[in-house]
Amino acid sequence: MAELGKPENVRLIQMSWEDCKKRIEAAYDFNVPLVYKYKICDLKPAYGELFRDCLEEYDFWGHIDISDTIFGNLRAFITDELLNTYDKIHMYGHLTLYRNIPEVNARYRIPLSTGQSYRDVFTVEETMSFDEMYNEISINQIYKENHYSKIDRVPGLVVDILPYFWSFWLSQDRGVKIPRVLEWNQGVLKEIVLADEQIRAREIGYVHFQKRKISIDLTDTVDHFYLVPNCILPAASVTLTPEWLKQVSTDRTYWAPVVGRVNRIINYAKHPRVFMRKLRAVLKQRK
Repeated sequence: MAELGKPENVRLIQMSWEDCKKRIEAAYDFNVPLVYKYKICDLKPAYGELFRDCLEEYDFWGHIDISDTIFGNLRAFITDELLNTYDKIHMYGHLTLYRNIPEVNARYRIPLSTGQSYRDVFTVEETMSFDEMYNEISINQIYKENHYSKIDRVPGLVVDILPYFWSFWLSQDRGVKIPRVLEWNQGVLKEIVLADEQIRAREIGYVHFQKRKISIDLTDTVDHFYLVPNCILPAASVTLTPEWLKQVSTDRTYWAPVVGRVNRIINYAKHPRVFMRKLRAVLKQRK
C-alpha cells in the first residue's frame, strides 16, 4: 500500500465543491443550478468532458457510489472482452464505465426523440436520475434509441441490497428470505448464503448498500472481514456456520426506510415537478 487506506493503483485528485461548480459553470452556456450537492449525480454522464484533463491517459472512465459500496476484484467480471466490445458498461449510478473517446464522451448531449435533452435535466434544481436506469430522460435512453454499443448488466458483478429490510434481502429472492452475508478477504468479495442448510459462496464484483448505515468494528489493517446487518466484523471474530448465518439474518424492526419515505414525501412537496415525473413514469410502466 502506498498510503494507509489507499491502493497503489488509485490516484487521488482533491477538488473543493466551489472549484467543481466553477468547472461546471465554465462548460455550459446556461445555468446549472447546484443548490443541492446530490444534483451532481445528474452530471455523471458528462464527466468525460468535464474532467477530460484528468482522464487523458485512460482508455475508460466511469463513476461509482463511494459511500455505500464495497468493491472486490472488478477485473474478474469487467474483462478485456467486455472492454473491447462495448462503449458503455453497466447501467447504474453506483457503477458505470464509458470508453474514453470524444464521440462517447459527448453522447449525453444527444436529444431524445421526444425532443428532451440533457439541458432539460441540467437546468432544474431537482435530481432526475439522468445517470442511470431507463427514466424519462436518461443516458440509458439515449443509448437505447441510438443503438449505441452497451451492456446494461454484467452477470454476477453486483449484489444490490434492498433498503427496506434490516437483513440483506435482494429483489431476486422473490419474497423468500435467504440468510445472507458478505465476505471480503484480501481484495476478493463473496456473497455467502444458506441454501438447503448448506453454506454456499460465490465471488461478486461489488455490493451496493442502498440508504443503509453500517457500523465498522475493525481497524484499517484488517484485510479479512464479514459484512452483516448492519455491521462490519473482523473475520477472526466469526465462526461461519448455518446457525450463525440464520442468527445474523433474522429480520427486525427497521426504521430507516420509514424515515426515508417521510423524507421523500417532504422532498416531493418541495419539488412537485419531481413527483409528477415519477407519477408519469409509473403510469407509463402500467400501460
